Amino acid sequence: CGLLAQIRSTCASLKDQKALFRPAAIGKYGTLSPGTSIPALDNFTLCIYVRPTEIIENGMTVFTYNTDRKLYSRFSRNHELGIMIKDSSLIIWLFGTEIELDYVLSLHNWHYLCLTWHSAHHKANIYVNKTQIHTKFLVQDYKLFPNGSLLLGQSHKRRPDRLQVDLDMAFVGELYMFNLWNYIKRHQILNLGCEDGNIISWNSQQWDFMGLDLEYDYLLPCCKYCRLTAHQISLNPIDCTPNITQSH
Repeated sequence: CGLLAQIRSTCASLKDQKALFRPAAIGKYGTLSPGTSIPALDNFTLCIYVRPTEIIENGMTVFTYNTDRKLYSRFSRNHELGIMIKDSSLIIWLFGTEIELDYVLSLHNWHYLCLTWHSAHHKANIYVNKTQIHTKFLVQDYKLFPNGSLLLGQSHKRRPDRLQVDLDMAFVGELYMFNLWNYIKRHQILNLGCEDGNIISWNSQQWDFMGLDLEYDYLLPCCKYCRLTAHQISLNPIDCTPNITQSH
């Protein structure tokens, strides 16, 4: 009964599923579900697992977050917040500033990327695989603007009547465990890697996947039931009803 209650309480979690971005998946993306929004944030921590499987000449987008704020309109590709990969190296967008990092993300491996922002100190820290690799100071105490559009796997701009998706920078690979917190997580806690965000977490209630496949993978870094095989536990994808069979 305890296990049944535990499964029911976490049935919305997607910790045993990853989003697949295939080479032909141009124009397909993950986005926040209706009713889910990002508030204004002075400080925040953002983390995501990334597994690139191809090198794309034009680069590719892990995610972009944009709002109606016009601070960065001089540059067509500027973003409020975002992560991109070009030539296997990392590019971070933070309040319209592009931060290019000489850090190679190997193909076909999971990489745990985290970004923290401290508004009062004008300071961003960037982590890859639980190691801090860069600190960036910006010129002012920016705050993350609220109620923007967030797309996984695609670069985009906001237009008065629509979102304009940049089809040239589609992600190819797998994304997993996008989480956002409204505070700066200590490095020791970041190292745990699987805590749910208190603003956005990796669950079916907060995310919609437009034309994308979600794939169960019981070897994922944060799969809650990794020690219990798919034969032992299966969740009905429609109503989350647990079906438990006895192992032999």
